[in-house]
Amino acid sequence: MKQNEQKERVKMDEVMNDSLAKDRDIADLMELLKKFHDKDGMEKLNRTVEYVDSLEQTLSAMLEQLTDMRVELKGVREQNDYLMTRAERTVKDALTEQVEKAEAKVQELHGKLVEIKDFIKQKAHELVEEAKHRGRKALKKLSEVLYIREGLEKIRGQADQMLGSLDELSERIDGYNEQMMMQSDKRAPSESEVAKSAVDNENAQPLGTYEEEMQRFTDSCVAEGRGYGSNAEAFEAFKNYYDKRTKVAGQAGEIGREMMSGNKDSKQR
Repeated sequence: MKQNEQKERVKMDEVMNDSLAKDRDIADLMELLKKFHDKDGMEKLNRTVEYVDSLEQTLSAMLEQLTDMRVELKGVREQNDYLMTRAERTVKDALTEQVEKAEAKVQELHGKLVEIKDFIKQKAHELVEEAKHRGRKALKKLSEVLYIREGLEKIRGQADQMLGSLDELSERIDGYNEQMMMQSDKRAPSESEVAKSAVDNENAQPLGTYEEEMQRFTDSCVAEGRGYGSNAEAFEAFKNYYDKRTKVAGQAGEIGREMMSGNKDSKQR
C-alpha cells in the first residue's frame, strides 16, 4: 500500500474511534438540555448522535472488508506470479482496480460524514456558550444541530448500496482465489524433472537470448499447467533449464567445430 494511503487509513481509523457520543461539547449540550428539562431535545440529540456513530461504524466495517480484499488479492497466487497467464493477470488487475475504486468511495463518504460531525460539534459548543448569556433562549438554535438528517441519510443510502456491491465483489475475489489455489495445488514436478523435460523438448531449437529462453520456458510451463510453490522455486527450475540448454548448445558447438576441423584436415590430405 502506498504511503499516503497508509496515512489516510490511520487518520480515518482515528476519527472513527472518536465517538460523537463521547465528545465534550455534545456532553455539555446534553447536560444543558437536562438542566432545562428539555426531554424532547435530549431524545432528538441522542438519536442524531447515535445515527452518526452508527454510520461511522458502517464505514469502518466497509473499510476493513476492503482491506481484507486487498490483502487476499495481493496473496492470490503471488507465489506463482512468475507463471501466471496473461488472462489470470488481467482478472487480478481488474478486481484490484474495483477494490481501489470502492476504497476511494468509502473515503469520500467518510469525508462528508466528518464535515457533518464537525458541524454538530461546533454548533453544540456555540449553543453551550450562548446559553451562558441567554439561558434557555439559546436552545432555539438547537434545530440547526438536529435537522441535518437529510445529509446523513444520503450518506447512509450510498453506504447501503455499496455494502451489497462489496459482498458481490468479495464473492468474486473468493471464487478467483479458490480457482487459483486449485491450480496451485496440482503437483508440480521436481526441478530436475522439469529441467530435463524442458531441455529434451527444446534441444532441437537453437539457443536464444536469456530473455527469449525465459519466455520459452514460461510458455512451456503455462501450456503444460505446471505450477510452483514460490517465485524462487520457479526461477530455480528455469535456471536448471537454462544451464542445461547452454551446456547442450556448447556441446553442439564443440561438435560442430570438431567436424569443421576434420573436414579441413581431410582436404589438406
